[in-house]
Amino acid sequence: MARKSILDLVIGALPVDFNPALLIDSDLSECGCKESVALMDSALRSCPYISWKAYLEAYPDIKQEGVDPVVHFLTDGVFEGRRLYTRKYLPGTNGETQPKVSVVVPNFNNATFLERSLDSLIFQSLKEIEIIIVDDASTDDSLSIIKRFASRDPRIKIIAFAANQSQHMARKAGVEAASGQYIMFLDPDDFYAETACEIAYNAIDGQYDFVCFNSHLIFPSEATRHHREYFNNYINRGKPGKFEAWEILPAIYENYSLSDILWNKIYRADMCKQAFSEMQNGWLPRGQDIYETLVITSKASCAAKIDAVLYFYRTGAGVSTPTRDRSSQKAFAATGECVAGIESYLKKIGKTSYIEQIIPNYLNRSVYAWLHYSTKETVTDYFNDMARQYGIIKLLDFIARKHPQAWELVADRFQYYRPNGKTAESAPRRIGILYSVMTSGGAERVCWDLADLLNARGYAVTIFLEGSNDNDFRFKEPIKVVYLGGHGSDWN
Repeated sequence: MARKSILDLVIGALPVDFNPALLIDSDLSECGCKESVALMDSALRSCPYISWKAYLEAYPDIKQEGVDPVVHFLTDGVFEGRRLYTRKYLPGTNGETQPKVSVVVPNFNNATFLERSLDSLIFQSLKEIEIIIVDDASTDDSLSIIKRFASRDPRIKIIAFAANQSQHMARKAGVEAASGQYIMFLDPDDFYAETACEIAYNAIDGQYDFVCFNSHLIFPSEATRHHREYFNNYINRGKPGKFEAWEILPAIYENYSLSDILWNKIYRADMCKQAFSEMQNGWLPRGQDIYETLVITSKASCAAKIDAVLYFYRTGAGVSTPTRDRSSQKAFAATGECVAGIESYLKKIGKTSYIEQIIPNYLNRSVYAWLHYSTKETVTDYFNDMARQYGIIKLLDFIARKHPQAWELVADRFQYYRPNGKTAESAPRRIGILYSVMTSGGAERVCWDLADLLNARGYAVTIFLEGSNDNDFRFKEPIKVVYLGGHGSDWN
């Protein structure tokens, strides 16, 4: 082990404002490895800032075997330098100084990006933080990665769910466990700038209830320029400024000068805890951050927006991005509980005018994902999930009103829809269209096109008419035409 590596590890375990000259006053630049270890051994033993008793508590096996903790640190334990306990470096240890910031990380199966995310936390320029990772019953290597990081940094707290409860419940548990003055949120597929906590803390400290900052968006290569510009403007909307209580919700939901996203902000901890205590429990896998942001920000009396870019957001990496994966589709369909929570809370605080501004976005994204990402195998379950959440009438009405230009796509989806769980082989494939008298108007043209479309989708189509007409030839085989023999709409 080279002298520089040992020294760096030791200094890295000391308070951020600690002067290394107090630890060693010898010039080690000319020393070899053995001499460096000897000098470091002496300096470590006499350093008043290091609690070797606490170090032994961290390694009960070392304590039981009677191994010298300094020797252990300099040999087998050298890479565990961050296990050193100091009064300033570990706020809150043994009931001492409260952490300045608690960072809540809700994780579910994000092993791919998790290490990068946690690296950005443990190397924050602000050392007085605690890192609360809530693992939502991951089935990948997430938990082992989290435990490995926690073994090296005692600021990390782990909460592990036995069963999957959704990102909302993970955040809620993290907020309840937080002991910091302020709370920030980091999704495990994203990461912070090195100075994120420090800049956010300095911006909010004693002045505001929450502060919003900007994010750098990382797009997949296939993202279009339009998508990049639209999403960047949505996430980073608004200019730097200050907001009083009466300005905050209008800034978010009317003039769009503040973001409605949860993770690009730092919050006063007591306000954040109160807000989460009032939120509903339950499996809220998608859109829950909009709900959470609404409840938290509605309680603020003063806020600010700063221009600093502190958050690195990977678009298309998490459950919020629709895919053909069934779990993603299930998450997109299950937004009705968030909608119910938002409606209930807006009524509670007397802001019902915001319902029509917030809610349609949920259903629109769910329907869009159903239209574009469901497959013939998943289209039925996906639609039924949405119907259970929103109600079949509301759902069909929304599709008809909001997606008239997507009629071919709607027809294609319903081609594979199997009511009552019937298979493709057993499901009915017959459709009848009842009309009075065929002439040559606009409604008749719609009837011709509809019959052709359904026929092309594999349905056996029958047209029921009162009597024959010169335009009946427009219905081509195998479309059947049946004459009922009535006269006028009264007969129908």
